[in-house]
Amino acid sequence: MGFLSEDEARKTIEQAQRELEVLPDAQAYYNQATAELYLGRIEDAASHFRHALRLKPDFAAAWVNLGGALLRLGKLEEAEAANKRAIEADPDLTAGYLNLGLIHLNRGEWEEAARIYEQALSLDMLNPEAHASLGMAYLKTDNLDKAIEEGMKAIGQRPGFGAAYELVCAAYAEQGDNAAANAHCEMAEKLGYPISEGVRGRIGRA
Repeated sequence: MGFLSEDEARKTIEQAQRELEVLPDAQAYYNQATAELYLGRIEDAASHFRHALRLKPDFAAAWVNLGGALLRLGKLEEAEAANKRAIEADPDLTAGYLNLGLIHLNRGEWEEAARIYEQALSLDMLNPEAHASLGMAYLKTDNLDKAIEEGMKAIGQRPGFGAAYELVCAAYAEQGDNAAANAHCEMAEKLGYPISEGVRGRIGRA
């Protein structure tokens, strides 16, 4: 569930707490946890997602959000297990694959990350985050043409996607095409997206 403001999230927590005073309920725990996640109360959110799952073990959305919370806490092994449970409960849950892919990127397991992002895109081709993340995995394995291709798909689906512009910039830089690299880095900067020092140095923008 999405929130438009911190006030809305706090009201959701209050409502969930009132409901839980009457009866333990998986959906109420889930609602409370998603609001806590929005407010940055990650430990509380993880705890309440677990409460929801004790009541409803096949609650795929709770598993994937627990996985996301654990990922933010740096608990990669627990996050991986939670996201795998999410996918077991709902094999079409794209977010579970995205979280798993990010875990493998964090570990430097580029080929496995690419495989998982490809799975995510087989479920949802209109997912700019998945295209950009797959492009990053390709970049790390020196599959530069595919990195550019995936980065451009992400940009096509979300024209203001600064990270995708930096990805394409980095791939062009690795190919030695500084003109194309500079053009995409300029777009990222116009969108307010900071270019990493490594990419800056590679194309002489330090």
